[in-house]
Amino acid sequence: MIELTFVLYTMNMGIAVFVSGFYGSFMIQNTGKFEVHSTIAACIHVVLSVIAISSWFQLSLIVSWFEIIAGLVLGLFLFIIGQIALFIFLYEHKERWMKIYDSQFAEAGHSTNS
Repeated sequence: MIELTFVLYTMNMGIAVFVSGFYGSFMIQNTGKFEVHSTIAACIHVVLSVIAISSWFQLSLIVSWFEIIAGLVLGLFLFIIGQIALFIFLYEHKERWMKIYDSQFAEAGHSTNS
């Protein structure tokens, strides 16, 4: 049973990175505001990770202290790796998404020069 919980816990942390990355990419392409939406994407990742870690804590209380500590360490590790991966993903694609936004803005008949 605990193995299944570890797998679901890891998948939940992966889904947190995917959801926040999808939000960041979609909103940056549609608004052109990189700083705002990358910060919001990071906050979404933090919230989903905290939900996963607190769920792990509640589920593993009945097992043992070793499982609790191992899960918390795993969650912290996945959280840090997820944040790093999220920011690398967002910064790596920033220029391409800004070009998409500029082309959509120009097609609508607006000028990007103020």
